[in-house]
Amino acid sequence: MLRGAGFPDAEAVRLHHAFAGQALAYGAHAGTHPHIAATARHLVADMPRGSHPGSSGPAAQRRRG
Repeated sequence: MLRGAGFPDAEAVRLHHAFAGQALAYGAHAGTHPHIAATARHLVADMPRGSHPGSSGPAAQRRRG
């Protein structure tokens, strides 16, 4: 969908991962996902440093060289 909307590949990946991370962090209910719900604030704070290819984090930067 993102590529179809004209986003370049790297940007589409970055947006996809940001959406997935936020969906986990904000969509987890304590009754069904207690561990994710308990750490949601840490997940949100750490998203920009993730290791996925679209991230600007150190692990992603090492992979890109």
